[in-house]
Amino acid sequence: SSDVCSSDLLKSRYDGKDKHMDRNRGKLPSEDFVRITNEFGEYAESKGAKVLFLFPAIAEAKWDAEVAEATKAYLEQELDIPIVNDPAEYVMGNDQFFDTKYHTTQAGRVVRTQKTISDLREFIH
Repeated sequence: SSDVCSSDLLKSRYDGKDKHMDRNRGKLPSEDFVRITNEFGEYAESKGAKVLFLFPAIAEAKWDAEVAEATKAYLEQELDIPIVNDPAEYVMGNDQFFDTKYHTTQAGRVVRTQKTISDLREFIH
């Protein structure tokens, strides 16, 4: 019988050559993304919540520092909500991703969670 929780199922199947893993080079977040994110932040804050923006963890094979810096600068200028982290701090080894450039393995989730907790500390009072 096959064990659904087999450790082989949870190992990285990340393949940086997959077509869906393209970097989308040169594309900044859309104006719609900015508008919707800002509207959500305003709505949530009107209800007493605080909204923060976090960049995702990304596999090193798909990391593009130039695009990340341009995206960060654009969002810092356009978003009305605080940006918690630096995308460069969330670049992780390919072996810490399961099947896409954003889906971390269990080990990758632990690393990302620890980084996120550390980064959130200055925003939580």
